[in-house]
Amino acid sequence: MDLQMEAPERLTPDRRRARAVGLNRLTYQFSRHWLLIFGLAWILFTGLPWLAPVFMKLGWTGIGNGIYFIYSLECHQLPERAYFLFGPKVTYSLAEIQAAWHPTNDPLILRQFTGNPELGWKVAW
Repeated sequence: MDLQMEAPERLTPDRRRARAVGLNRLTYQFSRHWLLIFGLAWILFTGLPWLAPVFMKLGWTGIGNGIYFIYSLECHQLPERAYFLFGPKVTYSLAEIQAAWHPTNDPLILRQFTGNPELGWKVAW
């Protein structure tokens, strides 16, 4: 399949018609299934942060850290405002996080804490 786009003036009428029909079909299929497409995208967007601690618990740290990185661009991820899975508590105070990790109040440093086996793993939301 040739992936290079031809200039519209170089296209024959048959190729223009075929391209227009293909785009119309794609638009029609999207218009019939837009709710499913956006629903699946929303489930993926809201579900991935909850999977990060699961992957960390399973030892799949590469995938877990990748999810944490992606959501660090979108979400604050401050540990004192986050939920933790697979630990003795669901939430921790700032003092508890500081005692377990770094004694700092800098949010840029605190948001790097993703959890550990003793406290559990932070939801990446």
